[in-house]
Amino acid sequence: MKIHALRSLIALGIGGLLGFAFYTYSLSDTRVLLGAGGAILLALGLVLGMGAEISPPRTAVNVRLLAFLYFFLSLGIHATFVFVPVGTATYVIVNGIVTLLFLLLVGLLRGAKQ
Repeated sequence: MKIHALRSLIALGIGGLLGFAFYTYSLSDTRVLLGAGGAILLALGLVLGMGAEISPPRTAVNVRLLAFLYFFLSLGIHATFVFVPVGTATYVIVNGIVTLLFLLLVGLLRGAKQ
């Protein structure tokens, strides 16, 4: 796996700006967690989708597709949590399960012989 610096920097910037938007528009007590967690988790999906070059090409396409699906799913979860106040435990459990499943699937795709 090779990481492109400029694309990864752009992905981190987009994730950071979305995290700031979640922090700004959230009215619940978990706004700091929502902002920081959103920035980190969205940047994770974008860096793997935009900034990583994976070989072989078939695996790269699958990982990229999975990364963007994860990004949009995480974006939807965080956007929902901005308008629906949830507790810290709910936030951590939902995002933890989704992120760990994403990382498991990426690991399985990388290990597959295609």
